[in-house]
Amino acid sequence: MPAQAKSAIPSRAREKAQRKYREGKARRACVEAVWKRAEGACECCGRAVYRPYHATSALYMGHVHEKRARSLGGDETDPSQCQLLCVRCHMPNGAHRRSVRASV
Repeated sequence: MPAQAKSAIPSRAREKAQRKYREGKARRACVEAVWKRAEGACECCGRAVYRPYHATSALYMGHVHEKRARSLGGDETDPSQCQLLCVRCHMPNGAHRRSVRASV
C-alpha cells in the first residue's frame, strides 16, 4: 500500500474546523430563513427591526432567539424553533429572563 501524503490524512484540527464551518453555514441559513419569514418585524410585538449592520441604534436591532435552549434539546439550525425579536422583547425582561436553564 503506498504511503499517503500528509495533507491527505485528515487531522483532528482539520475535522474540527470543517465541522465548525458546516455548523456555522447551517446556522446562517436558519437566520436567513427566520428573517425572511418575519419580514423585518418583531414576531412578538410587531415592531420594525433591522439587521445589525443596518441598524442606526442598538434599540432597532433584531435578534434571532432560540425558543428552546440547546442544553434542553433545542436546535439552533431549525427555523421553526427560532423567532425574530426586537431588543425590548428579547433582553430586559424578555426571552432570556423567562428561559428555563438546565441545572448543572
